Amino acid sequence: MESALKAAGKDVRYVKLKGEDHWLSGSETRLQTLRELDRFVKETIGGKLTLPPPLKQAPPANGGYGLNLPVLKRDASGLESLPVC
Repeated sequence: MESALKAAGKDVRYVKLKGEDHWLSGSETRLQTLRELDRFVKETIGGKLTLPPPLKQAPPANGGYGLNLPVLKRDASGLESLPVC
């Protein structure tokens, strides 16, 4: 993607998030991503992305943020499945 954008003459800033996954699970890299988005918004359309205050404690095991995510269950064969409602 980066090389294609550069080849098309676009201004590109490549940001590598060390040790991160596709879900931005790490709080430090999630914050880095938000800061980069803030920089991008300021440089391209103006304005400011307002970051929430830092958490004072770790979020609940379900991820916090009001999500009630299903837990995968592993059966005797080793297959994972979602609970049936």
